[in-house]
This record gives sequence, structure tokens and C-alpha cells, in this order.
Amino acid sequence: MAEAVEAVERERSKLEKRLRSIKTATSSSLSELTSELCHLQETMRQNSENEDLSSEQGIVLVQCLKDVKDGVVRMGSEHKDIHGSISKIGRAIDRNFTCDIHGCSQEGVLDTAEQVRKLNEVACEHFLRQGRLDVARLLVEEGGLVIEQSQYNQFVQLNSILEACRARNLGPALKWVTEHRRDLEARNSQLEFKLHRLQFLSLLQTGDLQAALEYSKNLALYSTTLKKEVQQLMGCFLYTSKGLGQSPYADLLDPVLLGEACDEFMREACALLGLALNSHLAACLSVGCQALPSLLQIKAVMQQRQCPVVWSSTNELPVGDFL
Repeated sequence: MAEAVEAVERERSKLEKRLRSIKTATSSSLSELTSELCHLQETMRQNSENEDLSSEQGIVLVQCLKDVKDGVVRMGSEHKDIHGSISKIGRAIDRNFTCDIHGCSQEGVLDTAEQVRKLNEVACEHFLRQGRLDVARLLVEEGGLVIEQSQYNQFVQLNSILEACRARNLGPALKWVTEHRRDLEARNSQLEFKLHRLQFLSLLQTGDLQAALEYSKNLALYSTTLKKEVQQLMGCFLYTSKGLGQSPYADLLDPVLLGEACDEFMREACALLGLALNSHLAACLSVGCQALPSLLQIKAVMQQRQCPVVWSSTNELPVGDFL
């Protein structure tokens, strides 16, 4: 599978390089033609309405029109070349990836209403986790599913907090960790500290030193367990006039820290709710993508040996665990 992806990636890289080259050449050509046309327009404007063009001006006009025509032809030709490169990517995908995976599937897994219902429930849970509440609600209605209101409300709350965090509104998340502090401490989680750190740095960046100083009291709880981290945050006060971005603590402003805090919030929230970090649908897709290449190889070998199906009559594969 890795080799197939690399083959397609090589074609994509060639196309990207070609596009950059064409973009640079086209921009330069258009700039030159625009400058030339503007100069010609200004020259012709200087002539009176009844005055004929001189022979030199006529030559310049003809040459300008020829340059425009040549430029249009050249850009059209390059545009056709791009289509050729795009087609190569399509052929690389067809050549390196097997489209027919029917022989690797197990028949009859969705034949009953109960099986379909379970699949819909898995999909519904996935949409709830992703914050696609409208899609999940529609699936519940059309699939005839029954979702506990308490479970639905949990996902609504989690997604609301997560969206607020991504928008740098840490208030809802800080309220949630305060309410679940004992459970988080039992898990040795540092989520609350990370959220306080982000909020403290946000206040520093606004220039409100008094508010930041007052908020730093929340960091006192970690002066023993996370002494070094707290000292770094206190040291930020020394560089507020120059800007934290130019200080030794510039790495604390890395946007990655916010993303990590959001991910950790979701991990801790799911753990406290007794949920796996990833939805069942996401886990199945991940495992399936890992297993499919091996299944396709098994299928090819068994077809060579004239075996009709990959799955046995007892719904077992002819080999053991290969994940």
C-alpha cells in the first residue's frame, strides 16, 4: 500500500512543480503584455483623433497584437499540458489501487434489520462525536433509532466546549475541569494546568498585566508539581514590553499548544464518560484500511489456487491475525 501511495504522490509532486512553473511564467508574461499594451494606449492617446498612425506606430501595434496572440496560444498549450499531467495521476491511481474489493467482503453482514440498526447506531455515535448534531438527529429520525437524551446532551456539551476552545474561549473548558477536578487528579491529568496556562498567556498578550497578575494565582496550585513550568510563566512578565514573541518563552505561544489542549480535553472527557477516544466507526475504518492490502493479497493468491472465496464456511480467514 505504501508503494502505491508513493507512486501517486510522485505524479502529484510533478504536477505541483509544473503548476508552480506555469504560474510564474504566466504571471511574468501577463505583466509584460499589460505593460506593453498600456504603453501603446498612451502613445495612441497622444495622437489627435484625425491623425493617422505613423509607420513606426503601426509596426509597434502589429507587433503588440502578435505578442498578445502568441501569449494566448502559449497559455492555452500549457493549460492542455496540465490536463495531461492530471490524467497521469488518474492513471497512476487506477494502476496502483485495486478498485474491486467485493471479494474481500463478507456477504450477509447487513441482511437483517438488526444489523442495519447497529450500523446506523455506530454511524450516529460518530456524527455526535464530530459535532454533526443535525446529521445525527436526521439519522435517528430516518433510521428509527433510540438515543438517550442524556447521552445526546453529553455530546452536545462536549462539542460546545470543544468549539469554544478552538475559538480561544477557554471559559467553558475551565468550568468543566473545575467540576471534574477530583476525577482528573485521580488520572494524573494536567489538562487544568494547560488550560490555565493558555488563559494566562492570552491575558499577557492583550497587555493587561494587572489581570494577568491576578490570574496567576490560579497557577499557584501547581507551584510544587509543575515548578519549572510555573517559573517559565512568571518569567514572561519580564518580556511583556518587548513582546513574548521575541523572548526566550516564544515557544509558549505556539498554536500547537491550543490544539494539544483540545485533544487532551476530548481524551479526558471521553475517559470520564466511559467512552473510547475514537468512535467505533473510526476504529473500524482504521483497522479496515490496515487489513485491506493483506486481504487483497490473500485474495490474489487464493484465486491463483482456484479458491472461489476468501472467507471460509465458518466465517474465518485462511490465515491468522495479520494486523
